[in-house]
Amino acid sequence: MIELFYANTPNGRKISIMLEEINFDYKITVINLNQGEQFKSDFRKISPLSKIPAITDHKNKISLFQSGAILIYLAEKSGKFYNKNNRDLINQWLIGQVAYVGPLLGQHHQFHHYTPGKSKWGEDRYF
Repeated sequence: MIELFYANTPNGRKISIMLEEINFDYKITVINLNQGEQFKSDFRKISPLSKIPAITDHKNKISLFQSGAILIYLAEKSGKFYNKNNRDLINQWLIGQVAYVGPLLGQHHQFHHYTPGKSKWGEDRYF
C-alpha cells in the first residue's frame, strides 16, 4: 500500500493521478499547509524539505519526496509510462516540468490569483 501525503495542489494532484492511472492501492493523508503541518517532525522524517507530495511505500518500507522522483518510482514499480528505450526523453520533459514550467506557473498563480494588487513587479513578470 502506498500512502500519499497530499495537499490539493498541482504537485499533489500529479501523484494522485499517477496512482489512479497505474491502479495501485493507496491512501491519502492530507497535510494542511495553511496550518503548517508540513513542518511537523513526523512529516519531516518523510519529507526533509517540508514539501508535499511525499509517499511511503509500506510494502517496500521506503519513503520518497519530490514529485519527479515519486513519479519515476511509481512508473518503475508499475512498469507503466517509463519505457526504458525512451527514458532520456521522458526524464528531459519531466525535469523540465518540475524545474521550470511548474514553478513558473506557481509564481504566476501567486501573483495573479492569490495576491493580486500586492506586487506590480510580480504581476508584470509573470503575465
